[in-house]
Amino acid sequence: MPQRVNIQYSIDIEDLEVEVIRMLKNMKKRVDSLDLMVRNPDEILSIPTIRNIEKLRVDMASIDLGLRDINAIINGYILHQTQTNIEAAPQQPDIESNVQALQEQLESLQKLTSNEDTA
Repeated sequence: MPQRVNIQYSIDIEDLEVEVIRMLKNMKKRVDSLDLMVRNPDEILSIPTIRNIEKLRVDMASIDLGLRDINAIINGYILHQTQTNIEAAPQQPDIESNVQALQEQLESLQKLTSNEDTA
């Protein structure tokens, strides 16, 4: 199997869907070409059949790696969207701070009312 290398490049997020579609179409073409390799061999029990099967296995492994790359891109996009939505969501107030502030206000009111009662 040929060696693979990881590359990294950036595109505008608006272009991501088009790029993923292009990659998927490329994978589909490669899958369709696999079918052509196994059609009507002259002799099934032969050296050429063994070679075709080996080539099929190598090509299928390469296609699987390409699909794994596409899957990783889509997962990364979904993670990015999820994090963006979480960051954009209004932050929940700190409940403990609010309870403490309310308790302090209540204590202040109680002191005021007790001072008025004694006066």
